[in-house]
Amino acid sequence: HKNSIMPQNCAFCDSQAANARCSRCKKVYYCSKDHQARHWSSHKENCSLAPSSAPPSSTPTSNQSLSTPFTDVPTTADKNGKQIIDVLEITRRYDEFILQHDLKLPEDDFPPISASTSRPSIQTPIRGLTIVPNYLSQKEHDAWLLEALEEKTNAGLSQDSCPHLVATIPYLPSINFYLLQKHLFNRLQADNLVTHMPQQLTINYYEPDQGLSYHTDNPDVIQELVVGLSLGSSCVMKFKNSTKLLMKEVLLEPRSVMIQTGEARYQWSHGIEPNSVHVLHETGQVIR
Repeated sequence: HKNSIMPQNCAFCDSQAANARCSRCKKVYYCSKDHQARHWSSHKENCSLAPSSAPPSSTPTSNQSLSTPFTDVPTTADKNGKQIIDVLEITRRYDEFILQHDLKLPEDDFPPISASTSRPSIQTPIRGLTIVPNYLSQKEHDAWLLEALEEKTNAGLSQDSCPHLVATIPYLPSINFYLLQKHLFNRLQADNLVTHMPQQLTINYYEPDQGLSYHTDNPDVIQELVVGLSLGSSCVMKFKNSTKLLMKEVLLEPRSVMIQTGEARYQWSHGIEPNSVHVLHETGQVIR
């Protein structure tokens, strides 16, 4: 007898040309990324992170791995007696739940964290702004994009003063989203790019001809450290310093990370022109 490999069918169109599988559960296959994204609304109910070799009794159900481990939002009093969200307690509970059930991201797609042997290639176009191109692998990028698309269908989206859709992840994200965030920020810390994990996650959804009006993020709402992750397609973000009459263009490509602190947060406004085609004027590069 010769060993034969049975061809896998695409879960969306049933084609036998499926050569990629869901990086999360590793159980279903697709012939293209487009079909994977289009099938997500059906697949999400049965998709859970591939468990490690933990005993069956300690492995959570798919519903557990896709939901939050608790429902109450712990609070604590600040120095003025005002009740505020206790992010440290939330983090402790999530970490405890992950350890209890031995939940891990698939190591084939998310290698164990270790300090990079060579520092990632970074760009610092203005003081306080760091751009790290190609920081995510393609599989990491695709996992983040699927979670972002999931939030787009589940979260209450805001379009009050923005031409684009905004979803602010609650302080009780899904376990999968928490694992992705923790993995990313552990990497960023190991590479000495950040010192801590931000306390809020906001997803901005832009159509090709939508932009972002020039603004400086409100420091009363958003703390000093801002980490941006580019998914899906490229764009040109412009930074303007009205005091110094300066303008800087920054190319943000999929899989890249943008880190804002200090001067880049408070002295420069940033925005995206509402164009379906962007031009990086310094090089003449056309971004579609």
